[in-house]
Amino acid sequence: MAHPDPYGLWLGKPAPRYTSYPPATLLRPAISAPHIPLLAAADESVSLYVHIPFCRELCLFCGCHSVITKRAERVTAYLVALHWEIALAAEKLATRLKVAHLHFGGGSPSILLPEQFSALMAELRRHFDFLPEAELAIELDPRTTTPELVATLAKEGINRASLGVQDFDPSVQKLVNRIQPHEQVATVMESLRAVGLSALSLDLMYGLPGQTPDSVAQTARQAVALGPSRLSLFSYAHVPAMKPYQKKLEQAGLPDDLVRLDMEQAARHEIESAGFVPIGIDHFARPEDPLALALGEGRLSRNFQGYTDDPAALMLGFGASAISDAGGVFVQNEPDIEIWQQRIVAKELPIRRQYARTEDDHVRGCIIRDLMCHFRAEIPAGFDAEWQRLETFVSAGLAQRKDNVLEVDTTRRMVVRVIAAVFDTTFNPAQLSSKVA
Repeated sequence: MAHPDPYGLWLGKPAPRYTSYPPATLLRPAISAPHIPLLAAADESVSLYVHIPFCRELCLFCGCHSVITKRAERVTAYLVALHWEIALAAEKLATRLKVAHLHFGGGSPSILLPEQFSALMAELRRHFDFLPEAELAIELDPRTTTPELVATLAKEGINRASLGVQDFDPSVQKLVNRIQPHEQVATVMESLRAVGLSALSLDLMYGLPGQTPDSVAQTARQAVALGPSRLSLFSYAHVPAMKPYQKKLEQAGLPDDLVRLDMEQAARHEIESAGFVPIGIDHFARPEDPLALALGEGRLSRNFQGYTDDPAALMLGFGASAISDAGGVFVQNEPDIEIWQQRIVAKELPIRRQYARTEDDHVRGCIIRDLMCHFRAEIPAGFDAEWQRLETFVSAGLAQRKDNVLEVDTTRRMVVRVIAAVFDTTFNPAQLSSKVA
């Protein structure tokens, strides 16, 4: 494919994914933990996130906070502390909060035994009231999703599930240490549908060793054929300084930025040709899916779990490394499982880092959210310096200005991250212009 503009050169730029503003990397060590009780005064609904950090095997592309273990007792000890943390946080709230959204992330939540998952749901229901229309979502690894767990998910009211696929090519799977045959994914999806859980999403990834634009397009076709209601198409984030095991992928050969762009465009073509509506930079949904409806109605938003139609303005995170959005303050739990457990045993909220947002943060966060979700944003007065820097993108045909409204070219969606970074005071503007001319 030809690249008439420099967009392909930006695909590997280190612009944040902006699931929050400021990005979570800006959280600082917490001196105290006074902010969670602020949720007590809220009449609004709340979103809950529960982090299960364990996996059976290491996937070499993983950038998540995860721990590899085959020891059942380690998972059991973690769950005991998780129950205690939920109860401890609830004690500090002056009122029972109503839950509009629940998300189990990881790691691999499917590592839990059915009885462990039921006990965890019971603990959450003991302290929170779930709205009848609440979305209860879970991330699943098809390799550890048993028929017994599927039956339990249905019994406990889970109504949305995302399955990690990444790539269906056996040679790519071998390079990234995730052997997961197509038939295995299809079988799990069939079992989920059999118990009435039909809101299913598949997660794909490009930029991995062994992939080509044609092979990524083939994986996209296979994923579409499985009939999910949503698809995600993530760009592999190579961060060996943070995840040293990713260096093994360098030995296998990583594609350059222009090839990655070809991969993204090839997969996107297959998915959109199948009738999926593009959502933001990396999601797709069937036209009747709530995410697509939220986009059409201007309700689409973005939080630590990515694109969402979640109406809750507040989020409570439980588990090691989980992040909460507590009334204008981001707080993150201890990432070290042992320290997290010790603090809970001491009856402390296990908060490690926090960031109190200013009014300027709020304004910039709204601009960045609107750009990431809708590719347009109204820019209030006082952003003359940002408009000046944006001229580079306007002259390149990647954005346009209409009075006080900024619109980004949706035919080249990934560039919106770099354009959004213009409004990020923590991001070095020099990084934005070095490859634009």
